[in-house]
Amino acid sequence: MRPAESDREFFRMPEKLLFDEHEAAEMLGISVSTLRRNRAEKLPPDFILIRGAVRYALEDLQRFVERAKRGR
Repeated sequence: MRPAESDREFFRMPEKLLFDEHEAAEMLGISVSTLRRNRAEKLPPDFILIRGAVRYALEDLQRFVERAKRGR
Protein backbone atom coordinates (compact mmCIF):
# COMPACT_ATOMS: atom_id res chain seq x y z
CA MET A 1 0.00 0.00 0.00
CA ARG A 2 1.38 3.44 -0.97
CA PRO A 3 1.08 6.26 1.54
CA ALA A 4 -0.95 9.28 0.53
CA GLU A 5 0.96 12.33 -0.68
CA SER A 6 0.16 14.20 2.54
CA ASP A 7 1.61 11.31 4.60
CA ARG A 8 4.85 11.47 2.62
CA GLU A 9 5.06 15.21 3.22
CA PHE A 10 4.49 14.70 6.93
CA PHE A 11 7.30 12.16 7.26
CA ARG A 12 9.80 13.99 5.05
CA MET A 13 13.03 14.69 6.90
CA PRO A 14 14.79 18.03 6.52
CA GLU A 15 17.45 17.97 3.86
CA LYS A 16 20.13 18.71 6.41
CA LEU A 17 20.34 17.75 10.09
CA LEU A 18 23.95 18.74 10.92
CA PHE A 19 25.62 22.08 10.31
CA ASP A 20 29.21 23.27 10.51
CA GLU A 21 30.11 26.21 12.73
CA HIS A 22 29.86 28.75 9.92
CA GLU A 23 26.37 27.62 8.95
CA ALA A 24 25.26 27.44 12.59
CA ALA A 25 26.59 30.93 13.33
CA GLU A 26 24.77 32.32 10.30
CA MET A 27 21.52 30.59 11.32
CA LEU A 28 21.79 31.98 14.85
CA GLY A 29 22.92 35.46 13.81
CA ILE A 30 26.09 35.28 15.89
CA SER A 31 29.77 35.13 15.02
CA VAL A 32 31.79 31.97 14.59
CA SER A 33 34.10 33.25 17.34
CA THR A 34 31.12 33.38 19.73
CA LEU A 35 30.30 29.75 18.95
CA ARG A 36 33.94 28.80 19.48
CA ARG A 37 34.05 30.66 22.79
CA ASN A 38 30.83 28.95 23.91
CA ARG A 39 32.31 25.55 23.07
CA ALA A 40 35.49 26.31 25.01
CA GLU A 41 33.43 27.45 28.01
CA LYS A 42 31.04 24.47 27.68
CA LEU A 43 28.06 26.74 27.01
CA PRO A 44 25.14 26.06 24.64
CA PRO A 45 24.44 25.28 21.95
CA ASP A 46 25.51 21.66 22.25
CA PHE A 47 27.81 20.36 19.53
CA ILE A 48 28.97 17.06 18.12
CA LEU A 49 32.51 16.08 17.17
CA ILE A 50 32.70 13.76 14.19
CA ARG A 51 36.28 12.73 13.46
CA GLY A 52 37.46 16.08 14.78
CA ALA A 53 34.90 18.10 12.81
CA VAL A 54 32.52 20.24 14.85
CA ARG A 55 28.88 19.90 13.89
CA TYR A 56 25.67 21.31 15.32
CA ALA A 57 22.44 19.34 15.21
CA LEU A 58 19.38 21.19 13.97
CA GLU A 59 17.43 20.27 17.11
CA ASP A 60 20.19 21.67 19.36
CA LEU A 61 20.20 24.95 17.44
CA GLN A 62 16.42 25.15 17.70
CA ARG A 63 16.59 24.44 21.45
CA PHE A 64 19.22 27.18 21.85
CA VAL A 65 16.94 29.70 20.13
CA GLU A 66 13.91 28.67 22.19
CA ARG A 67 15.85 29.03 25.45
CA ALA A 68 17.16 32.44 24.33
CA LYS A 69 13.57 33.56 23.68
CA ARG A 70 12.64 32.62 27.24
CA GLY A 71 15.73 34.30 28.68
CA ARG A 72 17.46 31.13 29.88
